[in-house]
Amino acid sequence: MNNERLTVALCEFAMLWNSPEMNMRMLERSMEWLYNDAGLSLAPDIIVFPETFLTGFSVDPSFAVDPHDSREIGWMREMASRFSTALAGSLPVVQDGKMFNRLFFVTADGEISHYDKRHLFRMSPEAKFFSAGDDRTIFTFGSWNIALNICYDLRFPVWSRNVGKEYDMMINVASWPFSRIGAATALCRARAIENQAYYLFANRTGDSPSGLYNGYSEIYDYKGNGLSTRVNCHHLGDDGCFKIAHLDLEALRAFREKFPAWMDCDNFNIIK
Repeated sequence: MNNERLTVALCEFAMLWNSPEMNMRMLERSMEWLYNDAGLSLAPDIIVFPETFLTGFSVDPSFAVDPHDSREIGWMREMASRFSTALAGSLPVVQDGKMFNRLFFVTADGEISHYDKRHLFRMSPEAKFFSAGDDRTIFTFGSWNIALNICYDLRFPVWSRNVGKEYDMMINVASWPFSRIGAATALCRARAIENQAYYLFANRTGDSPSGLYNGYSEIYDYKGNGLSTRVNCHHLGDDGCFKIAHLDLEALRAFREKFPAWMDCDNFNIIK
C-alpha cells in the first residue's frame, strides 16, 4: 500500500436474503476473480461492501452476531489477510443485550475499527429492533484518516461534519432504495464538497422484502466529482460489479491549502 495513494473498490451486488454462508461464498469467489483475473493495474487497498451485506436489511435477531466471536467477522479477517486488503461492511451485532447495526473496518493485519449506526431509519422496523450508536468513529489507516457512516446517516450533515480536517475520507455503506436514489447522489456530493474529503457510497442492488435497490454506488472527490470505473463481475450476479477509483491524499491536501474553506467551519457540540 502506498500511504499517500489508495485504490478503493465498492462491491455492488444483490445479496441473498438472510443467507450469510451463501453470501460469503459468493463474495469470496468475486474477490478471487478481482485479484487474480480482472486485469487491474493496481489491486484495491480497501473493498467496501453495502449495509448488512451478508443478510440484506433484515431485523431478524437470529442473524445477529457476537462482535467478539463470530463466523462472519472471522471470515472478514480471513479474507482481508488472504487478499492483503482492508474490508468494510456492516453486520447486525448483539452486545450487552442490545442489537446494533455495526460497520466493521478490518485490515489485513486483523485490526478492527467499528461504528454503530447513529440514525435509525424510523420509516422501517429498524428503529424498533436496533439501538442507536452514540459515538462518531474516525481512525487512521496508513496516512489517511477515515470516518464511518451507515446509510440514513447521510441525511444528517452535522453528524458528518469534518471539523478541523478530522478525516480525509468518509465511508458510507447503504441499503438505499431505488425510489430515493436521487436524494442519495445529491447528498453524497454535498457531503464531499462541504467536508472537503473523499466520500465513498457503497449501495446494494436487487430486491428484498424491504424494497428495490439499483446501486448507484460512487466514489466522490472533494469537489463532488464521481471518480469510479465500473468493473462487471459475473460472480456477483447479472448486475453485480466493483466500482474502482484511485485516491490521492497529496491532491486533497493541496486543494485544502488552496481553498481553505475548512478554516471557516462553525464549531458546535453534538448532544447525544
